[in-house]
Amino acid sequence: MESTSQEPTQHETPPKRDPLLPEIKDHVVQLEAMLLYTLASVVVLFFVGQYAARLGALALLSPLALLAAVPAIVRVTNPRNEVRDRLNWAVGLGGFIGLVVGATADILSGGLTLGQGTLVGAGAGAALGGTLGPNIERWRNRSDFVERGEAFEFLFKHKHAGPHVANPSLIAKALDTKIPSFDINEDRRRWYLREHLWEYVSRGKDATFGSAGTAQHL
Repeated sequence: MESTSQEPTQHETPPKRDPLLPEIKDHVVQLEAMLLYTLASVVVLFFVGQYAARLGALALLSPLALLAAVPAIVRVTNPRNEVRDRLNWAVGLGGFIGLVVGATADILSGGLTLGQGTLVGAGAGAALGGTLGPNIERWRNRSDFVERGEAFEFLFKHKHAGPHVANPSLIAKALDTKIPSFDINEDRRRWYLREHLWEYVSRGKDATFGSAGTAQHL
């Protein structure tokens, strides 16, 4: 009599997750959102143009409102670029401050400023956003993971921050022995938190890296 028992099947290891794939998807979604946002903006501005005579100085509110929403649309900012960060927040804060502060002055004065308050507020907001843009993006993306190559480039870019990152050898040693790394895919590839890199640049040997108790030096 033949045995009907079957040999146990071997459990297959699930494929490793590549962190780059979600980033690519985020970029695609952002492009779609920007396209739809541009289309909606064109329609809004068309109608504003049709009724500009009736709206008077208030006609400036619509384009500024559209500009203020730009940072909320442009959320994906990899790879890092300081010029883009400054422009992004110059547009966003310029629109927001011009909308809130300048337009309020125009409304309270009954439009007697002829839109000048709005323009002054927009200019001040643009200057503020252009100045603070990189710092804002740094705060927004502080929890991003970057691979070792990008981490090395980041530290080398800031080699003038102090002797602890003054040359490639010191940077490589810091990545190998000082800055926490994480094997997030369990494939021996090393990833670093962006906020840890910033902390090491600014504090060097005094960096504590917060609660990085699960870090690995592979």
